[in-house]
Amino acid sequence: ALPAGSLHVHCTDVDGEWLVWNEGGEYRMKRAHEKGDAALRGPAEAILLRLWGRTSDRSDELSPVGDEHVLAEWLAFAGM
Repeated sequence: ALPAGSLHVHCTDVDGEWLVWNEGGEYRMKRAHEKGDAALRGPAEAILLRLWGRTSDRSDELSPVGDEHVLAEWLAFAGM
């Protein structure tokens, strides 16, 4: 199942921000600076490695913000 909340992804080392959300059972993504229910901030490489499940939640390079449950759901989502 898709996560119910939205995730804002914000790269701190390059120009890159995205909002990912569930709409009608499909996930949507757009490049935008918009507030999500949860956010993940950090260097692009660290964000991608975390989204692909290659690093742990305890990465010192990443700053999670917002609803921890929503963030955990998106990080566990196999489609990312």
